[in-house]
Formats: sequence, C-alpha cells, structure tokens
Amino acid sequence: MDINTKIGLKTKEMRKNLGLTQNDLAEGIVSRSFISQLEKGKVSPSLDTLEKIAMRLNCTIGTLVDSKEQYNPNSNDLVNILERIEKYIVEMNFDKAIALEVSLSSFEIDSLDRELLSKYLWIKGTIFFEKKEYIDAKIYSLKALESYKLYNEAELVKIYNLLGKVNFKLGEFNEAITFFSKAQYFSQKYSANINLRIETLFNFGVLHAHAKEYMTAIYYLSEAEKLNLNTETLYKMGEIYMALGVCYKNINNLAKSVKQYEKALIYFNLGENNKLYAGVFINLGYLYRKMGDYISSNEYLCKAIDIYIKLNEKTLLVDGEIEIGKNHAFQHEIVAAKSRISKISKYQLNNKQMGLLFFLRGYINILEEKYERGIKLFEESENLLCENENPELLNEIYNEIAILLANYGFYKDASSYFQKAKNKN
Repeated sequence: MDINTKIGLKTKEMRKNLGLTQNDLAEGIVSRSFISQLEKGKVSPSLDTLEKIAMRLNCTIGTLVDSKEQYNPNSNDLVNILERIEKYIVEMNFDKAIALEVSLSSFEIDSLDRELLSKYLWIKGTIFFEKKEYIDAKIYSLKALESYKLYNEAELVKIYNLLGKVNFKLGEFNEAITFFSKAQYFSQKYSANINLRIETLFNFGVLHAHAKEYMTAIYYLSEAEKLNLNTETLYKMGEIYMALGVCYKNINNLAKSVKQYEKALIYFNLGENNKLYAGVFINLGYLYRKMGDYISSNEYLCKAIDIYIKLNEKTLLVDGEIEIGKNHAFQHEIVAAKSRISKISKYQLNNKQMGLLFFLRGYINILEEKYERGIKLFEESENLLCENENPELLNEIYNEIAILLANYGFYKDASSYFQKAKNKN
C-alpha cells in the first residue's frame, strides 16, 4: 500500500469518527471532490493542505502519514516546515509547532547541511522543553549550541536562552544564570535582533521572579517593556505584562498588578494563544476577589471558563470553577457554593483540585456550624495540597481557614493555622 493510500484511509477513518462529512472537512481548505480523491489515495496533498486537514481532524500530520515510508522528502519541504515551526515558536503557538514537528521524522536528518541541522536541533530542543521533557531538551540544546558555534555565532542568543530555561526547570540555577548571562552578552554584541534582546531580558525577569526577587524581576521586565515600546517591536508584550502582574501581585501592589494584567489582555487578544488569554482572566478574577469586588471577579472567571470550554481544556476549566466556588463560599452563598462543588465533583480531579474541593467543603461545613466535620475536611485538604508542593497556595489556604475559624470563635485552631501560614512564608 503506497503512502497516498494510507493517508487517504486514515483521513477517512478519522473524519467518520468525528462525524464529519467530506464537505465539513473540506470547508475553507480544499474542494469536497479533492477530499473524495484524497480518501481514495488518488491525489498527493501539499504539506500546507495536509497540515490544515490534520488540524481540522484534531491530530498531527504524523498521525495521518503513520508510515515508515518517506512523505515527499525534499529540501524545499524541509525548509518550509522548519521555517513554519520557528514562526509558531516565536508566536508562542506551541500546539501548532508540536503538531507540525512530528512531520520532521519523514526526513533524513543526517543529510542536512549545517544551517538546517542547527535550526533542526534548536527546534527539537524547544519542542522537548514545551513538552516538559527537560533532559531531552538539554541534550538537543547542547547539540544545537555546538552546531551554531561552528556556523552562526549571532544565533547563539536563542540557544543560550533555551539552555537557561532548561537548566532553570531542572533546578540548576547557577547554570541557568550563566547561560542567560551569555545570552545577554551575545544579544548586545549582535544588537540588530531586537527580539532576542527582549527575550533575554524577559528570561532574566522570570528567573528572578521565581527566586522571589521581585524588584529585580520588575527591573528586567520593565527594561524589556521599554525596548519593545522604543522600537515598536511589541515582541512578547503580553507575556511581559503578565509577568509584571505576577510580580506586583506578590509584593501586594494589587492595583498595579491589575493594570499589568489588563495591558496583557490587549496583546493576547491580538494573538492566537488563547490559553494565556484565559490565564489573564483567571488572575484578574483572583485579584478582584482579593480587592473585595466579587462581581468583577466572577465576570473574569466566567470569561476564562468559556475559553477553556472551547479549547476542551478540562483541567484548567475545573481550576476556574474552583475559583468561582471560592467566591461563593467567601460571600457565604452556601447554596451557590454547594451547587458549584457538586458540578466540580463530576470531573476527574488531580490532587491539587481535590485538595481545594475538600477546602471548599470544609469551609461550607464551618458556615453551617458543623465544626468537627469542617476541621476533618480541612485536614484532608491539607494532606492533598502538601503533596502538591505549592507553598504559596498552602499559605493562602491556611490564612483563609484561620480567618474563618477566628470569625466563628475557634481561636485556638485559628492560631494554629495562622502559625502554619507564617511557617510557609
């Protein structure tokens, strides 16, 4: 069976599984007759067409090809794929980048020239990083580093930035700082590429934010913002404002944090990264709750949930539902909170979400003056959240429990939870 026949059969199988007609699959891509011919194995689709069909079928090109045979392997196709993956990476559109990267397995990588090999290795390292496979990301990044040293020194900035991020995720902070410092050196040496200079400043900012050095982080992020505005580049502006929002939130400047997130909304609304767009809504929902504006908080959280529904991101959707559940609980809206808890319980939950669900149930039990049951639920919540190893979240939960218990006159237990919160700082 030749490759075109295999693509055709797989396309037909997946189309029917999704309940799509040939017209549904063809709409906006090709004609219905082309799909008919494709499914019979009588035409060979271009790379661009195959990518669009794969996206409509919610799969990758690799799924449709699914063959050890080569799919039209020529240098023009490979250059096109690498350029498009790089474009997706720069645009932070990693779902598309990962989907298209699968097709690289159809090419003979050993025969690539130095330029294409360097780009290929950097792309593989970046994709592994986005898939959270950090060891493989480091292996490919180091290979890319050696390749670029021999070929194009000006491109070293993006390799050093990638290695900095990889080492940071692996907990190797000194190495991360070393690589980011090298990235900064080469970004100044080859200053024509403004995007790489901005990327380096941004990465330094994120690194210091994770180290809880928020003022230093704000300095680097603000420098990235200034460089963007001065050059009218607007590269990573949404991410920069989102990171600034995180920093100001953590130094308890909530009003300034809100302003940064609202700026981030403008830029994410212009792009295709809907997850980050929804993430801003989640953070704004949190901030408005902290400022006592529950109406605005719920509005932003509902916007995030609507996006997660469209993206079929069930885990993130549940996170949004939990935040709305907190709003109901903190306003003593017992019926609404119970309804939200019931809704959340129908999903498959991870440990963090289960811990927060126990927290909500405990909170409601205290409101209903079921003290012993409430305390037991808080203890179960604590056990699950400790497994999640999120000290900031535990600190927040401990404080909420302590305030609630103090308000209801359980001062001894409230003091205990206040002390736990203090220990987490």
